[in-house]
Amino acid sequence: GYFGIIPLFFAFFAMIFSRKNSFVRFFSIVFVVSILLSLKGLGELLYILRIPLITSGSGERIFTLVLFSGTFLSGFGLSAFMVMADRKKQFFSILGFILLFFIVMVSSFALHINSSQAVLLQHIKFPFIILGIFSIGSLIYLWLLSWKKQNQPLKIIFLLFIMAITFFDLFRFGYRF
Repeated sequence: GYFGIIPLFFAFFAMIFSRKNSFVRFFSIVFVVSILLSLKGLGELLYILRIPLITSGSGERIFTLVLFSGTFLSGFGLSAFMVMADRKKQFFSILGFILLFFIVMVSSFALHINSSQAVLLQHIKFPFIILGIFSIGSLIYLWLLSWKKQNQPLKIIFLLFIMAITFFDLFRFGYRF
């Protein structure tokens, strides 16, 4: 399953800034537990416990809960991002996500030292481009919000920008398969 870079940002944003919402708490727990149970070591625990409904199917079914709950979290995160008045929190959340993305990519690159790094670079080229476009567009949006009084057209343009780049990201990945 592929979730997308921008929906992942908004899912993390909801987990951090919308924790008071009971739906966000529920879907955050489902998101994290499903990720943990879809991993090789922890996922085998379910088969040892012989839970009837879960162990009778394939292991990928648990990961669909990650995609399902992540979708809801990203919707809540986008909503929270659009109404948040504190621009510093929005700015630092974007910078924190970029930093987290770079740490994950560098560690992934370090783990693939023996294998073909050219293939790995080919696979992460578009996620870096998409994250860069999203970051620059979001920072411009935050900058324009700080001095523009009429925010509604700007918010609509930003939402269209988010939809377009997310559609491109998901279409690009889906087209490969």
